[in-house]
Amino acid sequence: MATPDLVIIDGYHRWLVSGREPLKSKLTVAGRVYVPVTIVDHGDDPTKNVYGTVAHNRARGVHQLAPMKNIIKQLLATGKTVQEIGRELGMRGEEIFRLSDFDRAEFLQLMAANAKAYSPAKLFLRT
Repeated sequence: MATPDLVIIDGYHRWLVSGREPLKSKLTVAGRVYVPVTIVDHGDDPTKNVYGTVAHNRARGVHQLAPMKNIIKQLLATGKTVQEIGRELGMRGEEIFRLSDFDRAEFLQLMAANAKAYSPAKLFLRT
């Protein structure tokens, strides 16, 4: 996958090996190597590229814990809600909590901050 200006979002390692034999000769047409690619346009929201890469890696079972923690932290730091991250990445709130490294109270405040509620209820935690 690549953006319209051909920045690779997913498939970097496949692109690398496309320049090596025997794949190189199989992809060569008229002296040029052509690598199949899907162009995706997420507009001005670069987090959509992150969502796409993470979703593909999770589907292949190749996501790793440390990079996933960093991605979740970055998405939360950009103002993405737990609900949006969960929807886009197919994660439950509990999984996002485990990857976020927030303590329970901080995470509950984060989840409650963007809630559109019917009353101005406050969050109280038993200590």
